[in-house]
Amino acid sequence: MDRRLLTGLVGLAFVPAVVSIAALIAPHLALSPLWTDITAFAGATLTTLVALSLLSRGSLHRWLRIALFVAAPLTVLAIALSNGQRPAHAIAIAASLTVFGHVLGDFIGHHIEDPGHLLPASIVASVADVVSVLHPSGPSHSVIASEHGLSWMAVAFPVPGTSALAPAIGVGDLLFIALLLAAARRHALPWRRGVLLIAAGIAVAGFVSYSLEAAIPALPAIGLAFIAGIPGARKLRGSGRDDYRIRVGDYRVLYEVDDSAGMVRIMRVRHRREAYR
Repeated sequence: MDRRLLTGLVGLAFVPAVVSIAALIAPHLALSPLWTDITAFAGATLTTLVALSLLSRGSLHRWLRIALFVAAPLTVLAIALSNGQRPAHAIAIAASLTVFGHVLGDFIGHHIEDPGHLLPASIVASVADVVSVLHPSGPSHSVIASEHGLSWMAVAFPVPGTSALAPAIGVGDLLFIALLLAAARRHALPWRRGVLLIAAGIAVAGFVSYSLEAAIPALPAIGLAFIAGIPGARKLRGSGRDDYRIRVGDYRVLYEVDDSAGMVRIMRVRHRREAYR
């Protein structure tokens, strides 16, 4: 069997396998409240991150990807309509959300034409995520406020000492992670460093959420960690080593940063239709 295909298949099976095993072990664990929260959060986020990493490195047949993309939301919808509350339902939702996030995020990431586009993409996605979570009428705010809605839109992981599964990371975060990994692979960015940076961003978001005892959007921390740790993700390909760009309305400003002199030089200002020619 082709190695990349095998890696992709392992990625597909990773989440349901790990969550199922954890569900068998969790009721027999006795941890402090702090470590209980850490274990459930870290279990969900690390399991999905490993699965997305394997899927990113692997290769699945085009028709299998299409079938998974269609089957995943239908599975979640069927469980939601039947009001499924059993651990098996949570495991199926976790697997479905991970697969859906990978297929869609991977598709978008592979169509990002320049690694420098990851910066504005991260900014837009982060702002949208923050508004969605914090605004009373935001979709994510409504999902978080609904116990059932959250269980259908976020990957859950077994809570030590109980038979319950607690939701920890949403499908939007999974999609964004898959997008970053796909773009990193396409443009030969340091992929392994990217995975570690994403993990660091998730950890920061989890720490802040625990400290404030409130739901905190993880996507901004993930995007910030990735962009800050990989310079190539904020530079236009084909530009000079220290060239950067920023959008101002319909115009693009290309500029150079001279760290030694503490200066920023404006190289050119062009309409967006002409800036990259």
